[in-house]
Amino acid sequence: MAYDRFIAICNPLRYSSILTNTKDVIKLACANITFNRLYPVVVVFAMVLLDFLIIFFSYTLILKTVMSITSGERAKALNTCVSHICCILVFYVTVVGLTFIHRFGRHAPHVVHITMSYVYFLFPPFMNPVIYSIKTKQIQSGIIRFFSLPHSRA
Repeated sequence: MAYDRFIAICNPLRYSSILTNTKDVIKLACANITFNRLYPVVVVFAMVLLDFLIIFFSYTLILKTVMSITSGERAKALNTCVSHICCILVFYVTVVGLTFIHRFGRHAPHVVHITMSYVYFLFPPFMNPVIYSIKTKQIQSGIIRFFSLPHSRA
């Protein structure tokens, strides 16, 4: 950090040309930076693992309760649980993907980083209504009619 401050104070107009992206200030400290590179990944996986355990425990209790319900209501409750799990998976798959691409995708083109960021911000909110609307009978029948029309014409 002292080198960074030194350049900022002594050569403020040349700061951005001297300290480019290829010159990592942490590497100049002559220390092992493995911890600094792996820490964010470990934090994300710890978060995902903790969330997974909490969600797994809660769904175990939910399924235990659902199995005691009559069979007609059981199908509706299981359908809701599947929708919740799909939304959770959509969110966490994009989080883990974004973490990997930003942490280890140093040689990936810049457009890949931007695309993954857009996928992270736009895909889960876009998929939530789609996942929950598939549960309604009208949309299910519309989807079945849409995919069965080409086969019935032939």
